[in-house]
Amino acid sequence: MFYYEMNIRAWASILAAIHLTHMERLYLYNKVITRSVNG
Repeated sequence: MFYYEMNIRAWASILAAIHLTHMERLYLYNKVITRSVNG
């Protein structure tokens, strides 16, 4: 049972990290696009 709980925690942290990097990537793309449009 303890191992199962640790596994869930590990997956949750991995998913959170992926989500954060994805959001950061979207934010950076948005910044680059607006900069290229504005000149």
